[in-house]
Amino acid sequence: MNTTKAYKECITEMFKRVGLDFPNKELTDKPDWYSEYTWTMDEENSFMQWMENHLHTAHKMPRISARKETEWFILSYGWKIKY
Repeated sequence: MNTTKAYKECITEMFKRVGLDFPNKELTDKPDWYSEYTWTMDEENSFMQWMENHLHTAHKMPRISARKETEWFILSYGWKIKY
């Protein structure tokens, strides 16, 4: 699996879901860029489902590995949850 390509595809989708284009140097140059935008828990769950399926189907990652990778991605880079 090409992790750089997979990462770029996933982060591009994450940005798209809050109305942004990736790359967005103005935003990602900030130290805590991932705290600049918010989404709902339902939006996060939808993205996580998309990412897990994408890694599994497009990058042939085993389902359990795709799930764990998605969880780590969200933990590290996910937008803040708005309540």
